[in-house]
Formats: sequence, C-alpha cells, structure tokens
Amino acid sequence: MKALSVKHSGAAGDIIYSLPALLSLRSVHQIDHVTYYLQLNEPHDYVAPHPLGKVLLDASFAAKLKPLLLTQPYIDAVEIYSGQPLQVDFDLVRRIGLNPCTYSVPRWYFLFVAGTNWDVGKPWLQVEPDPRFRDYALVGRNARLRSPHIRYDFMNEFADRLVFVGVQEEYEEFRAHCPRCTRFYEAPDFLELARILAGCKFFAGNQGLLYTLAEALKIPRLLETNLYAANNIPQGGECYEALFQQGFEFWCRRLLSR
Repeated sequence: MKALSVKHSGAAGDIIYSLPALLSLRSVHQIDHVTYYLQLNEPHDYVAPHPLGKVLLDASFAAKLKPLLLTQPYIDAVEIYSGQPLQVDFDLVRRIGLNPCTYSVPRWYFLFVAGTNWDVGKPWLQVEPDPRFRDYALVGRNARLRSPHIRYDFMNEFADRLVFVGVQEEYEEFRAHCPRCTRFYEAPDFLELARILAGCKFFAGNQGLLYTLAEALKIPRLLETNLYAANNIPQGGECYEALFQQGFEFWCRRLLSR
C-alpha cells in the first residue's frame, strides 16, 4: 500500500484550501492511503477578533473539522500531529517568501509542492446537501477582512429569505443593522456547516471559513472582498465578488430574485 502523510497547523480555511494540492498528490503518485495530521495551537495574530483568540487551530476546531475531512473519499485518516513522520508539510507555505496577502490561496500550495496542480474551478469538497435552507440565502460576516465600502443593512428588506450563519457575536452585530433578520444558525461542526451551505439558495459574505467552504463546494456565492488581503479568488461555478456597495447589492438582489 502506498501511503502519504501530510500536516497543516491551520487556519481551518487554509486546510480546506490545501486539499486541491492533496488531490493532485494522490492522483499523480497513485496514493492508496492518506493521513492528514492537524497541528494544534500555532500562534497567530489576527487582524481583528477571532473565535480562537491567538492560535490558528485548537482542539475544539480540530474536532469540528475532522468529520468534514473524513467525509472526503481522498482522506483516510485524520489525527492530531505529535511528531509523526511526514511526506508533505503544508505549513512550509508560510516560509517560501510569498506575500500571504496576495495570489490565490489554493494555488499557494502548487508553488512549493512539486508536481501539483488541480482545476480549482471544480468542487473539491463532497457532502450530502442539507435541504433545510434550500429556499434561503445564507449570510455570514466576520470581523476580519471586510470592505470599508460595503454595508449589509439593505438585507433587512429581505429578512424573510435570509439566515445568518456564524457565531453569536457576529449575528448580534448583523442584527443591529438588520433587525428584521431573526433567523440564526450556528453549526455544531464543519461537516454540518458544509452540508447546509451545499443545500442553500446561495451564500453571501466576506472572507473566512464560510466563504472557503462555499468556494470549495462551488455553490452560488457572492464574496465581499477587501483591500487588505484579497487572496480568496472566486473561480468556477456561479460566483461573484464586490468591493463596493453598488456591486454587492446588485448581485445579492439578482440572486434573491430567482
């Protein structure tokens, strides 16, 4: 049996974005068994408050991520890293001198893992869609990597067709601008989060794990991009992006009208 062991310390979105390179490795080298190791508690300073404080991945987020990774047919085991032998350390992407605020995150890994390439316009996550929100748009907005030119208050007009997805603090901020938006969902793990995204009408939000999952699934999606680190590039499927209010509202209204 030809086995491959890889490792990543996060963040969760970066782990999802490493999967096209993993798919390429498995295909090119005809790998039979993949173990994905998760390294915990790597220090990191976020540009704004984050649920994990000042680390990229902790035990709680690893536990939420593991079911989603194990659902993928190209990953056979997921374990916490404690010094096991590796063939590929995806964390090396942070040491190649690339400006992390540029380029396209999934393509970072092709630059240093020799012989890897994958069509990132095609889905690389597979989940069973959850139909509970098939008639709703899912909205998520975290405190990081926002456009200073975009507001969400216009969504109050469409409150009956929206569900805010994220954590309580994010929802409370959203409600302050969209008080009629009373539907809120916080998934217990990232597999369930991916499943409700796969089953929704479309997703709209800024850069973060939610958008990363939407991008990996290639569902209809609208990205609020930013001026600081616009390294999430919509590619493939029905995808839109906006930096200014006019464009964001245009695409959101267009998607809601269907």
